[in-house]
Formats: sequence, structure tokens, C-alpha cells
Amino acid sequence: MHRNHENPAESIPFIQTHIGDEAMSIENLPAGRFRRTVEDFKCEHCGYEVKGNGYTDHCPKCLWSKHVDINPGDRASECKGMMKPLYADYNHGGYKLHYKCERCGEEKAVTAALDDNKDLLIELAVKVRRYKKLSTNRH
Repeated sequence: MHRNHENPAESIPFIQTHIGDEAMSIENLPAGRFRRTVEDFKCEHCGYEVKGNGYTDHCPKCLWSKHVDINPGDRASECKGMMKPLYADYNHGGYKLHYKCERCGEEKAVTAALDDNKDLLIELAVKVRRYKKLSTNRH
């Protein structure tokens, strides 16, 4: 998979966080809430060598993440559990990935990156439709 290191702005924003009940993109976070941290890492789920761009928060191959941040980029979480991608939804021209930490149970949502595995994104989007359909049929 190719990452655009020439113009990282093309893949921004793809990190979102929740402050209270409101989802906010990184450009709308209060001052000091986002810290750009450029790091390469090896995915602890699939072993893929990920080339970070300062906004990378999950593996583009398997879409798993690691619970390392309290606020995007701060690396302040003590949990360090693996974040399992539960489902994805598509709106406003992009996918939003929904995660749950396997260690502490915290849930987060982030906007998918341009180079994320499209087949997995679609699979996760179909998964959410099944869940929504099941919960609608139960009522």
C-alpha cells in the first residue's frame, strides 16, 4: 500500500475523538488536545510494518489499533490494550471505524485513512448494517 508522504494533508483529517457526546475532528479540537506524533510501528495484531505520518493511529492492513492515547497523539494512556475494529459506517464521503479496547473496554471512533484496506472497511460496514437490521427486527 502506498502512503502519500509528499502531501500528508491529503490524508487529513482521519482521526476523530469523542469529547462528551460530540465527535470532533482534529481540526476542531480545543487547543492542546491534539499532538502530532510521527512514529513507525509494527502492528501487534498482524505484524505489518506501518510507516507513520503523524496522524496514523491504526494498521492500514488489518485496521487494528492500540490504546495508547487519551487525546489523539498524546501517548498518555496507560492501558496499552489492543483496539479491535467492531464496525465501520460510511458517511460524508468516508468511513468511520469504531473500536473497542480488548483490555479496558473503552470505545473510540476514528475516520479511516485513504490507504486503509478497502475490503476490510466494506466488510466492517456490512457488519454494522447486519447489527442495525437485527436490532430493528427485535423491536
